[in-house]
Amino acid sequence: MGNINERLRKILNTKFEGNVSEMARRYGILQPTLNNIVGNRMSKPSFDNIERLVNSDETINTRWLITGKGAMLKTEKNPIVVPPEDNNNLLDRYEKVIRENERLKVEIEQLKNNTDRISDANSYTITIHQDTEDK
Repeated sequence: MGNINERLRKILNTKFEGNVSEMARRYGILQPTLNNIVGNRMSKPSFDNIERLVNSDETINTRWLITGKGAMLKTEKNPIVVPPEDNNNLLDRYEKVIRENERLKVEIEQLKNNTDRISDANSYTITIHQDTEDK
C-alpha cells in the first residue's frame, strides 16, 4: 500500500473513523503535526511519532506501517488450542476432588484432636510441677 502517509491515513480511518484529534490523543502526537501527516501536506512522520504510535498500539503491524508489506493489524500466529475434555473425564476428576476434600477434612479433624491432647498433657504437666514446688 502506497507510502507511510497513506498507511497512517488508513489507521486514522479504520481505527478512529477519521477523527484526527482522537488519533493524536491516543498516540501522543500533536494534532497539527498529525494533520500535516495525514492531510493534504503529506509531511513525512518523524521517527519519534512513529515510535509513539507503535508503542501506544500493539495491534498495529510495525512491518506494514514502515514497509507496506503484510496486514495492517497483527494476527496471532500460533493460537493456543485447548482440547475439549469429555464429560466423563470431567466427572471423574470432580469426584476425585470431592474424595480428596473429604479425606483432608478427616485429617484436619485428627490433627485438631491431637493438638488438643498435647495441649491438655502440657497443661497437666505444668499443674503437677507447680504442685510439687508449692510443698
